[in-house]
Amino acid sequence: MIMKKFEMLEQLEKAQKHNQQEETSITNGESMKTEEVSFSTQQLKEIFKQTSIFTSDMVGGGGVQNLDVLESFDFFEYDDDQFMKDVIENIADFEEENELEEYENFWDSEYDSDTGEHDRKRRRKPDDKAFHREFFEITDQNGFVYTVKRKSKPIDPLEPQLVKVPPEPISISWAKTIKPFVKNHEEPPGSTYFEDDVLRFDLKQLRNKEFQAILVDAPWKLPSKPEHASDSRRISPDQLTKIQWNAVMPTLGFVFMWIDKELIAPVFAVMAKLGFIYAENLAWVKFNVNNKFNEEHYKYFNKSKETLFIFKKGNGKLELRHQRNPDVYFDFVKNDKLLTEDKPEFVYHVIETLLPTANYPTPKSDSSSGEEKKVDLSEPYVPKLLELWSKKGTRRKGWVTIAQNK
Repeated sequence: MIMKKFEMLEQLEKAQKHNQQEETSITNGESMKTEEVSFSTQQLKEIFKQTSIFTSDMVGGGGVQNLDVLESFDFFEYDDDQFMKDVIENIADFEEENELEEYENFWDSEYDSDTGEHDRKRRRKPDDKAFHREFFEITDQNGFVYTVKRKSKPIDPLEPQLVKVPPEPISISWAKTIKPFVKNHEEPPGSTYFEDDVLRFDLKQLRNKEFQAILVDAPWKLPSKPEHASDSRRISPDQLTKIQWNAVMPTLGFVFMWIDKELIAPVFAVMAKLGFIYAENLAWVKFNVNNKFNEEHYKYFNKSKETLFIFKKGNGKLELRHQRNPDVYFDFVKNDKLLTEDKPEFVYHVIETLLPTANYPTPKSDSSSGEEKKVDLSEPYVPKLLELWSKKGTRRKGWVTIAQNK
């Protein structure tokens, strides 16, 4: 396209020289030296416009043959002055960006730093995608390249937009498909699962006699809900004494227990009789799917959270890891009809972080080769984490889980 501009400039220059020679001959009657040819701004604009657009005649015929056709060509619906202003502004913006990049890398280039050399290699290039969204180029038979501005139709954002969905089966390239969920039936390593009556379960049969942590999600019999009175699966705080605590935690350990707020006082009294003292708590603030608090009616104040209380037994030392987990956790409620509602998975993470020596051993990487060392399990692994009233079918690595069978 640039060659076409030079060609038209040369033709115009010859025409003006010829006109000057004729005018000089008529005026003085003799040939005189022709003055240097200069073009007006209007002439330059006309040349720029004529060599920046095209018609089908120009592409097929091998060049600009009929200049009258260009006047009626409507790809560029630009005012001449406005068009030149846009061109000048674009050039100025491009030059300004280059100057800023040079300025930013000035000191790096002065001191030959690696960062400066790296930055110079990463200098920004013109946005070709943005250019091709607004313009496209066509080459004619003679090799001339014509840049054409695309016609764009203004879109009202308030108008409804029509989206055509292809018929089934929908191509994978058209939409993102979600594969069906397939449950992993492999048992996690170091996991043990039982399904029985939790209060009557003989904890002495477990291999480990000294668990470091016991997670309890008991199905409480709440006084505020009359329907719980006839449910034999639900328990009162006094029934906690039926669990064989000393068989699995004789001297030292932690009990993590979910307690409804109307049962806090009686449960604390029972745990104190069993030798457990209160240490800390973690609150689960319950949300609905609409991001509003889940409020459950109560005679004093509505319930919108549940609390996980932590009790400690014994004065010995356990290796505890400092953690930055929050003591207030926000999560959604699952409206299931199980004996107890699903608790956040975050609780397991808190317990396993707090008690690092209770976790199932994980492979350690060799610092020299980077390869993982296999875990030495020459002896049967003895879990150190116990969960009572877990969800049916729940297995977790390094945990013993006992679910209610009814």
